[in-house]
Amino acid sequence: MEHGSLADHLSSGALDWEKRFEIALGAANGLAYLHEECLEWILHCDIKSQNILLDANYRPKVADLGLSKILNRDPMMAGKYDMAKMGVLINVALQCVEEDKDARPTMSQVVEMLLCRKDELA
Repeated sequence: MEHGSLADHLSSGALDWEKRFEIALGAANGLAYLHEECLEWILHCDIKSQNILLDANYRPKVADLGLSKILNRDPMMAGKYDMAKMGVLINVALQCVEEDKDARPTMSQVVEMLLCRKDELA
């Protein structure tokens, strides 16, 4: 992928909050496909920034093919923060790690939540 992994860019300051939000939405769409639409049962057990690859237009592709290199795992975010978008992403992430699995949203619901909030934040 032309822009490597998401991990390569989190601390570089190259990603503005619009790109970061679009990457989160795209990764959620990819996971929704794996969880709910793919004909083969696929469990993706290693979601991390090193396994989200970015194409030429910074569109994310969820991967775990042993191709990601773990370099420096202490990915610090650089650049200006969009606190509203960050808050949305944190809120959705916290819902995804609810202790009660029945309280967790499906990946399609995650995509829907992000899409709804994207319009509000625009």
